[in-house]
Amino acid sequence: MIDKLNTNDRDRYGWTELHRKASAGATEEVRALLAGSADVNARDEDGRTPLHWAAFRGHADVVNALLEAGAAAEVIDKNGSSAEGLARARGFHGVGETLRSTLEAQTRTR
Repeated sequence: MIDKLNTNDRDRYGWTELHRKASAGATEEVRALLAGSADVNARDEDGRTPLHWAAFRGHADVVNALLEAGAAAEVIDKNGSSAEGLARARGFHGVGETLRSTLEAQTRTR
């Protein structure tokens, strides 16, 4: 079914299919979308990317899949929150540490 969708279509909140699957923790579906044409850094109406939503929900495997696909760890939403900040605020410190390490690595390579 995923291959029949326009993966970058948006709902009224600006969510793409990747936002929905990342928020739900659907790792295999996220990987399938990323193998296609899904925009890994698409922002919703609040400026949140799929990475923000996976981090907010504590979905470590999805966070890793998004990062492997090139998700930008430094994106700040309209409320001033990063994916790392959202993860840590919700008690997902392992996810927060993964994001911190990735952000540091991304910063060093730029």
